[in-house]
Amino acid sequence: MSSTEADRILKSVKDRIIVENLAVGDVARQLSMSATTLSKHLSGGHVRSDSLAKYRRWLAGELKGNRVETTTSDASECEGASIEPDGLANVELAHRPAQGSRLFNVVDLFSGCGGMSLGFELLGDGQVFRTVMALDIEKPMVNTFNENHPGLSSPARAADLTEFMNETEVLAYYLAQYVSVFSDDKLAGQLKAIEINDFIETIALIDHDFFEKLNGIRSSEQFREVYGRSNREGFKQTSVINFHRELRLPLTSSTRATAGLLLWADHPSCSQRLSKINVPKKLIEECYIVAETKLALEVSELKDKAHGKGAGQLSSSSRKIAAFLEFSDTEPFQLILRAWREWFSRRLALRRYFFEQHLDFNRLRKLYAPRYQVSVLLGGPPCQGFSRIGRGKIRSLREAAVHAQIDGEAGDERNRLMFQYVLFVSALSPRVFLFENVQHFQSEVKTPEGTFQAPEVLAECIERVSLTGSTYDVSSRIIDCSKHGIPQTRQRFFMIGLDREISRKCNTLPLADWALALARSETVPLKDAIDDLPEPFWIGENGPGLAETLEIQGHCSRASAASKRYLSWIRSSRDGSCQLRVDAHHARRPRPDDSAVFDLFGPSKRWMDYRCDSSVTLCELRNSLEQLIDLLETDRSRSKLSLEKAQRIYDMLDGSLSIRLILETIEPMPGELVHHLATPTYLKKKDGNHGDWLARLDGERPSKTIVSHMAKDTYAYVHPYHPRTLSVREAARIQCFPDWYSFGKVGLVDAFRMIGNAVPPLLSNQLADRVAQILWLDDAKESNRRRKTKLVAVPDESAAAL
Repeated sequence: MSSTEADRILKSVKDRIIVENLAVGDVARQLSMSATTLSKHLSGGHVRSDSLAKYRRWLAGELKGNRVETTTSDASECEGASIEPDGLANVELAHRPAQGSRLFNVVDLFSGCGGMSLGFELLGDGQVFRTVMALDIEKPMVNTFNENHPGLSSPARAADLTEFMNETEVLAYYLAQYVSVFSDDKLAGQLKAIEINDFIETIALIDHDFFEKLNGIRSSEQFREVYGRSNREGFKQTSVINFHRELRLPLTSSTRATAGLLLWADHPSCSQRLSKINVPKKLIEECYIVAETKLALEVSELKDKAHGKGAGQLSSSSRKIAAFLEFSDTEPFQLILRAWREWFSRRLALRRYFFEQHLDFNRLRKLYAPRYQVSVLLGGPPCQGFSRIGRGKIRSLREAAVHAQIDGEAGDERNRLMFQYVLFVSALSPRVFLFENVQHFQSEVKTPEGTFQAPEVLAECIERVSLTGSTYDVSSRIIDCSKHGIPQTRQRFFMIGLDREISRKCNTLPLADWALALARSETVPLKDAIDDLPEPFWIGENGPGLAETLEIQGHCSRASAASKRYLSWIRSSRDGSCQLRVDAHHARRPRPDDSAVFDLFGPSKRWMDYRCDSSVTLCELRNSLEQLIDLLETDRSRSKLSLEKAQRIYDMLDGSLSIRLILETIEPMPGELVHHLATPTYLKKKDGNHGDWLARLDGERPSKTIVSHMAKDTYAYVHPYHPRTLSVREAARIQCFPDWYSFGKVGLVDAFRMIGNAVPPLLSNQLADRVAQILWLDDAKESNRRRKTKLVAVPDESAAAL
């Protein structure tokens, strides 16, 4: 396609829009693209061949409904309809719910400890949204989520999303979860009638039989003897742990095994009778072959790693993996694997029979909609592996309607998670989905079928892989948290999708674009976020956990309006009172020599800022020493300085000299000859080489982005005023978790990781307000439509009298 032809097509599109006075939002919907994308194309942006094909069909009148019907909207129903995109932030839809309106159901995927869904839950004092289900693979995250939802029966569950087979299983799992959380007797009876309880009971029997066999083997004398003389260091290797995880096999040890991350294992049955679903024997045999193949693949990967070549730690890991493989050849472990094959095949066959053959998806849908429908689906799977996905794979998924058997084209597990996100959209047909990811998610990626933008692939996946026929208007943008009252310069990619029927009802306002156009506010400096916290506990000195609490000090009354709003959010309890104590205000105690380094760093200064690479004096020193080395090599007798010493000094004369001199002013720890940071590994760090690994925050500005790496070390987050790194509670404050949100039941490492991975709840609260207005508008329009339909259908009394 030549650029000239593309320009001609786009000019024809633009001319038709002008001549027929068409709304850009309407045209975009007809073209199945966002208004933002259409505007970008019309203003000269790059256009892919598939988009040009849509424009050709639209110009030729081939697309359904290509003629726009002009509609008149009441200003109160769609206020600000003619506002340009840059002015969307100040538009209000001005719709609020009637008293006693039903709460909107929320599902949070990859939920972590619940940052995204928390912002939705806290909107309108908790009277707008409620989280029905939150799924995450890490139990500490799930436990923290549930600890902070004491009034509900475990809305969060530990689950590996790659396990879900298809739309039917997703929908059944959600409905069973709804019954569990809200004790809905009507729905419980309906699920019982379609035998979901029988399925749960049958899978529980299969699991019970397996764990009884497994624990019987583990408690045998033979197992204990072999296990006792084995090299158990191999059992701790990441590759060995992953081997167990992929097989859903509990880690090998001498203790009793528990279910762990098994789909359906923690779903309670609502039935009082014990039933069993009979699975065809042929299907069990087929699944036994699947189990054999899976086991052989995992063993093969372990053997490859055991024979891997390398030095140091790599060599040690290979030996430890080999030790585990040696143990796996023993009779007790072979007994375990035989029991595993039988269990895995029976479990898989039951799920395949029930969700692919026995249970009808459409029957489930009738139970689901509209009473239990998910209004908002939240989540952001890691999608860095997009580069191995092609559009052909996306299309084949829709044709097969099977999501469990993802082949090599789908790439690594991160791609599988992206497909599972699409699977949940397809199964639950949410009225709105909100997707969050790292800023670089919008980057251009290469696939077997060409180069394109990752968001476009996700949007196409969601549009094309659907059994329910739901389609969405999609918009995306990068949001900088610091511009919206969050004390942190965190930039993240957000994508929102609105059911196209919602957009159609307000077709003069680009609702998807509007939903992400948040109003800006003044920045909130770091000092306003953490100044009222006292000195923290040192981790480990008051016990292993974070449960101890401290009283909050008074905060500055001279704070800006934005800071006051932030502090009101942070300080308010769920019952509306003011929170006066916090837990998890624990930090790592710094080494005395590191504390001295922190004291020397100025606000917002990083390790690399103290380098002197461009120093003229340094350059002269190097030149002079080079000449001296040349002289020593020619005639060593002319100087008392040895050539070796001169060369060693010369090697020190690089940009890190200034940092070395600073470190040499600090007395090293007992037994150490120099400061432990004065090593080549640290001194080489500069711009482009993690030169910000050690940095002091500036209290007068928003913090840098809080990241999960704080679980490993916090040297990039030195307190702006004290010679220590941030505490868990200070990181939570920067991420806008309210002070009542407890992290007291987990350790410091898990707490930092879950906080760093979270979406700031104060940001998601602002997005929630936009989503709520859209849903209220849709409900109001639907209510008016039904009322008008009813008036037309029922004749008035005078007509009846005639």
